[in-house]
Amino acid sequence: MPADLIAAPPKDLVLEDGFRFLHGQLIAPFTIRYETFGELNADKSNAILVCHALSASAHAAGKYTDSEDERPG
Repeated sequence: MPADLIAAPPKDLVLEDGFRFLHGQLIAPFTIRYETFGELNADKSNAILVCHALSASAHAAGKYTDSEDERPG
């Protein structure tokens, strides 16, 4: 992705009933923050899921504004 890409703001998927782990622990509510780039094709075969725990941010690429102070994801 180009460093000058202006990305759409992140979206949240909120699971009000929470997320239950295999061992029974529950986190509720549970929020998944995600970003999308480009367009999903008709057969939905061009989606890529990137999961990481390297930072507190889910920002993957580009910037949200054209501000010189903002760092790209």
